[in-house]
Amino acid sequence: MSEVNPVVFHRRLGKLLDLWKNATEADAETLPLLTTGGILLVSGNTDEIPYPKSYELQKYLFGSIFSSTLIFITLENITFLCSEQKAERLRTLVSDSNIVGAAVTVSVLVRSKEPGQSTKLLKEVGLAMSKVAEDGMKLGCFTNDKHGGHFVDEWNTHLKQKKKRLKQIKKANDISLVISALMARKDSDEMQIMEIASKMAEKLMRLLFQQLTNSLEDQKEITPERLTDIIEAKLEDSDIWKGMDFGFNFDTAYASWIYTPIIQSQGVYDLRTLVQSTDERLNDARVILASLGIRYKRYCSNISRVILIDPHPTQESNYNYLMDLQRFALQELKEGVIVKEFYQTIFSKVSRERPDLESTLPESFGFGIGIIFKDPFLNLDTRCDRRLKSDMIFSLEMSFSNIQDPFDSSKTYSLQLIDMVAVKNETAIILSNGIIDSKDFTFLFKNKQQDDIEGLKNISQSSAQPDKPSGIPPTTSADTHPVEHPIKKSDLSPPKVLPDENLDPDTSIKDQPQPSDSKISKHERDSDDALEHLIEAKKLKAIAMLEANDQIIMSRKLEGLDEDSQKWYILKKRQILKKLEEEIVE
Repeated sequence: MSEVNPVVFHRRLGKLLDLWKNATEADAETLPLLTTGGILLVSGNTDEIPYPKSYELQKYLFGSIFSSTLIFITLENITFLCSEQKAERLRTLVSDSNIVGAAVTVSVLVRSKEPGQSTKLLKEVGLAMSKVAEDGMKLGCFTNDKHGGHFVDEWNTHLKQKKKRLKQIKKANDISLVISALMARKDSDEMQIMEIASKMAEKLMRLLFQQLTNSLEDQKEITPERLTDIIEAKLEDSDIWKGMDFGFNFDTAYASWIYTPIIQSQGVYDLRTLVQSTDERLNDARVILASLGIRYKRYCSNISRVILIDPHPTQESNYNYLMDLQRFALQELKEGVIVKEFYQTIFSKVSRERPDLESTLPESFGFGIGIIFKDPFLNLDTRCDRRLKSDMIFSLEMSFSNIQDPFDSSKTYSLQLIDMVAVKNETAIILSNGIIDSKDFTFLFKNKQQDDIEGLKNISQSSAQPDKPSGIPPTTSADTHPVEHPIKKSDLSPPKVLPDENLDPDTSIKDQPQPSDSKISKHERDSDDALEHLIEAKKLKAIAMLEANDQIIMSRKLEGLDEDSQKWYILKKRQILKKLEEEIVE
């Protein structure tokens, strides 16, 4: 383990002391510090669950965790009681405690195995605690932290012998909200690290999309488990990070998974954090939700994307609106806004513009994030009355849940976008590249739905039988919903779109320029006529086969469907028709 960086340590501890010195009754975030005379942190083993908040503060101040260590902080000094090995890592703080900008003086008490030596040191710390009580002040602690291990047992035994000190700890102020306020606003170093973490997460998400679409294009079976395994291995693959502008100090050794990809589809969606992937294969899915979390140099990032496969027009419309909502949220997430008012502003917009989606909104639009993955004191919901400040970073979640599936009324689907955003004076900014438009994560088996529908109409109209089903509306340009997203454009790979299938023979001949009759010999005309008759016969046979097997293949009729569903039905018929035609030709 490396030594503690003294400059970073004193700068960040100085921020804590500034909060302490400037605490007021009007500020709920720092109110506990008004009556706090010393902050006590006692840590045990590093494998404790739930993860103690004191470890998060240690990572913030020291860059790593000091297990089996006691730390006592006052406005004038900080005292460590630890092993020789840990004391060695703290030497720079002691030797450099007189540097310009040093927040406090530093003392390191080294435990040893000598009989009675540890008791003597614990007594020395106890005397400092007693002085706090003598001044009429309280201790500050993480009152809900639970620790274990030999050192903690030794400390608890000492407290039982000193009833006043035990009572002092039981009446301590909880400083959890204070530390949330301390760590919420990121300095320039933290901002840079979190931007790298965010872009790493986004890169892996794009690789996930590419892997999925490649499998679909090649008609290879792909499951969430298989896809997760592939992407999980990519994190340590140095080749995929080449060309990323992360600076010369970038090293994948500092990166780790918070959680590997969670992939959900087939009408089963849980938008909570850290849930299980679904089991169904993805080849038959239309709406896929994928999320993942990356940690870089102890700082967390979170991302979620919607992957649409041949989406229904209403699904595209809802997805486009979700992107608009994210853009609106970025404009409202700015310095000075109270969190619960931010939530209400978003909710009111949806209620006014899309009342059909009001009930699908989440209870929270995200949470504060940094060294702590999810800050429980910074949820973007109706219960949080904290005020947003510049350089806070949030995992911003825009989502709609349990919308009725237009393809199957017995199922629902959900949409979710999560990006890392930083609060600024006038607006919030996305730390990665974000979504450019709705086609960024949309996979189409057809380039142009209009061409497909027109092609089917041409086949039906040119055939003597059977007639085209009645009630099929023409497709208009209103079926597409382009959206411009106000996020900076970068060198992102375009969404993968498969090429159109071959046009029908009849359509291909008709669209080609034809020579005049005067330049065609009778033999050539007879050959062309014979070819057209052959194609027509094969086409009619394919249509007849399609109609005869329609109930088995499609299990759905046009009758009773809305216009958009009818269009989708026609497209599926065309795909099957083409397959049957190819089989006939072969």
